[in-house]
Amino acid sequence: MRRINTGTVGRPLLARLVSVDNKLSSLVPNENITIEPNGTGDVVIPAGPQLLVQNTTAATTTATGGLVVSGGIGVALNSYFGGNINATGTLTSQYLTAAASTHMTIPSGTTAQRPGSPSEGYVRFNIDYGHLEWYTGSAWTVGGFQDVAVTGGRTTLSWQTNWVQGNHTVTLPSSPAMGDRVRFFLVSGSAMTVGRNGKLINGDAANLTVTTEDAAFEMVFYNNTYGWRIFTI
Repeated sequence: MRRINTGTVGRPLLARLVSVDNKLSSLVPNENITIEPNGTGDVVIPAGPQLLVQNTTAATTTATGGLVVSGGIGVALNSYFGGNINATGTLTSQYLTAAASTHMTIPSGTTAQRPGSPSEGYVRFNIDYGHLEWYTGSAWTVGGFQDVAVTGGRTTLSWQTNWVQGNHTVTLPSSPAMGDRVRFFLVSGSAMTVGRNGKLINGDAANLTVTTEDAAFEMVFYNNTYGWRIFTI
């Protein structure tokens, strides 16, 4: 066992440290251990070894958690986080040269992979729709429509624009949510059919047959009692 006295001539004794089996401890209970280079030097961990913080306390503020840093953190390579990232300021991503820009990747997944208990303000990329979506506190809202070229019969997803080329049947989604929308453009051909998929269309329990050339319209879903309505023409 080796004892290290941190006091210096002319200064009071601050603490005593003891080193046992590669462990540096304070002999004084509940005392901090400060590593302070002389002058403007840095505390350097050489290439190879890692700095491991084994305290697993979750952070709830900027002053709590297993690792607390009073100043900013500069990271030269990738950073990975296993939990939530909470920013009290602005969360930005920027490229450090004036001639280039970059991006920030947000969570993505299918509609079925949406969080089971979302909170207001959740944002993700829906790969089914090909658009961003966000949770308003009561429902998911999609930020745009995905364009789909229709050259045969298909079942559409909500938030898709169906560019129908020919006399085809496009079937509506089987499990839409309130506010879901679908768009149709009859690009070529003299007719098309919208399959209701078990839901009412304008109060009618029948498929919608469109016989107007170059027809373009949008449908919105309310609920299983009232079904789909033509929203715009």
